[in-house]
Amino acid sequence: MHKRSLLLACLVACLGQSAWCTTMYTTFGPGDSFGGPGASIGGPIAGFSMEVAASFVAGFNGTLDSIRVATNNGSSVDSYVLSLASSNISGVPGAPLETFSGLAFPGPVPGIVAVTSLAHPALLAGSTYWVVITATNPVVTVGNWFGNDQGISGSNECTRNIAFSLSWSCGGSTSPAFEVNASAAVPETGTLSMTFVGLAALVIRRRASRAV
Repeated sequence: MHKRSLLLACLVACLGQSAWCTTMYTTFGPGDSFGGPGASIGGPIAGFSMEVAASFVAGFNGTLDSIRVATNNGSSVDSYVLSLASSNISGVPGAPLETFSGLAFPGPVPGIVAVTSLAHPALLAGSTYWVVITATNPVVTVGNWFGNDQGISGSNECTRNIAFSLSWSCGGSTSPAFEVNASAAVPETGTLSMTFVGLAALVIRRRASRAV
């Protein structure tokens, strides 16, 4: 395609969209790499965590598009629930904004599970949110949420075993491997005007080079 035509086609495509999808937060490495087993999800043993949550801070205003997590299933019953939750006044997972039920995790070889949002809850820049994974039947279901391999750690992971306590236990550890994708609004009118100017300059420069 002619370079000028290609530029104009890209601009038209951009103007025809009301939003674009981008990665809001990720702990995956290059090529979606991740680390070894991290937090256990489910299991009848008291030391296991029935629920695991990892937090992130929204980098811009947008709406949720998808969530990807590195997991595996280690039991015969493969059914998990993933939720996106707000952060309550105590700084732990609060009310769920969207829930994805009946998820099957790969196993025993780990892999990446992706869920696509239907409700598209709003994510506000600077606000903290939580990705929460729960075993549907924690007595017979045991899985793993794998950690990252980028050296990312901190206090953004919380666990709890609701058979013994409703309180979350949070601490510094290797952050789980996950990614949150969201749609942001298209640029404002001023930004689009600058885009027009930039494209026009490219076209003029190309015409000038031809005339030389």
